[in-house]
Amino acid sequence: MLLQFNKNTGFFYNNIPIAADSNIQCIAISHDNTKLYLETGKICDRIYQFELSNWNQANILLSRNTILTTNQFYSSDFQNALDGKIYGSNIQSFYLNIIHNPNGIGLNCNFIPNDIYLGGRLALGELPDFIQSFFDDSAGSCYTSVHEIENNTIHVFPNFARDWVEIRKNDFEQVQLYDITGRLVYTSSIIAISPELRINVSSFSRGIYIVSLSSKQKSFIQKVVLY
Repeated sequence: MLLQFNKNTGFFYNNIPIAADSNIQCIAISHDNTKLYLETGKICDRIYQFELSNWNQANILLSRNTILTTNQFYSSDFQNALDGKIYGSNIQSFYLNIIHNPNGIGLNCNFIPNDIYLGGRLALGELPDFIQSFFDDSAGSCYTSVHEIENNTIHVFPNFARDWVEIRKNDFEQVQLYDITGRLVYTSSIIAISPELRINVSSFSRGIYIVSLSSKQKSFIQKVVLY
């Protein structure tokens, strides 16, 4: 079953049933939200691609492309990654599969099985948890305010940081930094006379973090990635 999600209301709607054999193992959606990938089967494994740009059941079903048919079991988990690719993990395998061009139609998606060697480490079937909406640019930052914000000149940069995260805005009172699990890893009061604040993140674990700026009247959040 496919459903659309309204980010403003938090409700799902416009459901479309999809028949894709049985035993769906994993799913993924391309970064541009136009392609759906399904892996199905146990004895005979298949990967299908569906076109989602026209939200109509007949068109979606007719758009099905078979990316892979094999008597081997390939992926037990799919996940989008920061490099624009979709990775698939195998059960008890030393390799990961890759869809190199998820936005491409049919075989142009360039699915390569066993494409990355894990250096002798064994994949047990699942990939680490990751918030897939990270790739939705419209969800990149958020304002909330009692009064309308007149000057949206908040700067939190760079989005991909290694040693420092810099914040340029002097009318917030507090800055907090949360890791992907929601754990608070940094907090500081903002000095009003200072036009900028630099946070040393060189010792933090690499991954996704949320920067939260707040005052009594308003708040602002933005995600950053430490690499």
